[in-house]
Order: sequence, then structure tokens, then C-alpha cells
Amino acid sequence: MPGNATKTPDVEKPPPGRLGCAYLTVKANPGALVVVLGLLAFAGWQLWPLVSLALRW
Repeated sequence: MPGNATKTPDVEKPPPGRLGCAYLTVKANPGALVVVLGLLAFAGWQLWPLVSLALRW
């Protein structure tokens, strides 16, 4: 057995789920998370009067 051989056979892993894909995206491009959070914050800032009217605050 060569010194760099693995002891377990290569098993194909299942593709990552939604959370795994999101983690890999943020790991590869952290700026994407900043952009998404910024867009969500901007949308919330723009829509809070509509929400307050709907909830009658």
C-alpha cells in the first residue's frame, strides 16, 4: 500500500442541501452575504410604513 493511499474507498457524497449551498456561497464570496442583508434591510426600511398601517400601530 503506498504511503499516500487512503484507507477508505472514495464514496460519492450527496449534493449539499439549501443551507449547505448557502454556506458554500458565503464561504466563497462573503460580499454576497453583505449584499443580501443590505437588500433585506433596505426593503424593510422602505416597507415599514405599510407594515405599520397593516398592523394599525
